[in-house]
Amino acid sequence: MNHRPFTLIELLVVIAIIAILAAILFPVFATARGSARKMACLSNLRQIGMANLMYSQDYDDYPVWGGDPPDLNANAWGGNTDIASMRPQYEVLMPYMKSRDIWRCPADGGFDNCGPFEGTFLPSHPSSYAKWGSSYITRTEIILLKRPISSLEATDFSTNQSVGPAGIGLFFDAVGYWHGSKSLFGSREAYRNNVSFLDGHAKSLVNADYLKLWSLSFR
Repeated sequence: MNHRPFTLIELLVVIAIIAILAAILFPVFATARGSARKMACLSNLRQIGMANLMYSQDYDDYPVWGGDPPDLNANAWGGNTDIASMRPQYEVLMPYMKSRDIWRCPADGGFDNCGPFEGTFLPSHPSSYAKWGSSYITRTEIILLKRPISSLEATDFSTNQSVGPAGIGLFFDAVGYWHGSKSLFGSREAYRNNVSFLDGHAKSLVNADYLKLWSLSFR
């Protein structure tokens, strides 16, 4: 049985079809990979939040007395003596964790600026975890209040409501574009940040809700 060889036109049609399928499927695969990284990061933050609660049980209900990368390496608090007395959070909470890698977000690709408005200059390459030992930042103001977790209350001025530990974020993604497709959308509105709250639960938030956590006023 003789087989007719493909013509040039037929080969070009096949190549065009493969290219079209690749263009359709690659974004789907990228989205699936991004979702998997986000879920792994959320799992990390849940474990960090639970480790903080276990720490608080041993230290009179106080949150972890430890610093994050901006605290310890960017002089974000201008020589604050309390900050100067802190060790890295990953060291302080290590007795309450199973793995050191819990502090590494799988989407951590490094950054030049971090924080809620990316206003803290802290070049962190190839990743924040590789350079500083943690992919996450903290609302250090909560720690510096030196108050038990159960007593903490804050006011959300956007709703004029009071929130307790379940509504107060402590540990955060260092930047929002890790889980917000910065390369596709290019605006902070598209950012998503994973957050660990004082009661131990973790959640993925759109940028507007994430910023509300940083605007809470403590009583």
